[in-house]
Amino acid sequence: MRRSILNGIEVVLTDLDGTLCDTDEANNLAYKQAIGYCAPHLQTPLVKRITKEVVDKHCEDEVLAEKIQQEKIEYNSRFLDHTYINEDLMNFLISNKNTTKVYLVTKASPERVIQLLDHHNCTKLFDEIFFCKDIHNKYQYALNEINVCPKKVLVFEDDENEILHANEAGIPNKNITKISL
Repeated sequence: MRRSILNGIEVVLTDLDGTLCDTDEANNLAYKQAIGYCAPHLQTPLVKRITKEVVDKHCEDEVLAEKIQQEKIEYNSRFLDHTYINEDLMNFLISNKNTTKVYLVTKASPERVIQLLDHHNCTKLFDEIFFCKDIHNKYQYALNEINVCPKKVLVFEDDENEILHANEAGIPNKNITKISL
């Protein structure tokens, strides 16, 4: 293991959406486009971030909701210029890459993750990417895969529930930085 200057930290785990990259605007534009195409009669929900759950709640037709979801995936690549990298976090990861292992831990789809990372030229920054879409605790999963002591891990995350999961996985609060973009 490479020696870290981060006081015993050997591994950095970072989330993608809302942490490393602000994707809300692009995500919402893709959903609005998909809703307009599939269900022009449906009013676009007024929320910070449109999600599958939000669409399901506003669209009673399950088949139509699934069609909107599929169209949204198709539209994602059109709005990559509306995503914004967290420069401070990116610079931190780059400056510590030689002394720590850096992993991306995300519940986003692999296709969208690769699109985003390629768009922002940061794919090679990560030692590995953990795709955890259907995994309850993505941090426990990553720790098990990496086989590292939770006290030697630094986490960057924006979601309160995911921060709780990091705690449940044994990562101390002092090693978790909540990001707000």
